[in-house]
Amino acid sequence: MDNVGCAVFWNTSITTPVTCTCPSSGNWEISDGSNCNLTTTCDIGTNRFRCNQGRLIIKNTGKLYASSCFRNPSCPIVIEIGGIKKCG
Repeated sequence: MDNVGCAVFWNTSITTPVTCTCPSSGNWEISDGSNCNLTTTCDIGTNRFRCNQGRLIIKNTGKLYASSCFRNPSCPIVIEIGGIKKCG
């Protein structure tokens, strides 16, 4: 048996995105390395969104509204077609 098309990974972990819960009040900060999917409307009004460590994927049904947004370069934000991110 040959190993064509096979790969071996040592000491590798795979993280599956989770659906994060939009806060009912206050700022929303992703700083614990969470990989988040936003699939609904998250309107935090006059509060701020900060992505320091982790990842946010705004799915095609997701909407993020905040007074301001900050993203650390190590915390990507992906917006699928149809998704909305409105800050300010």
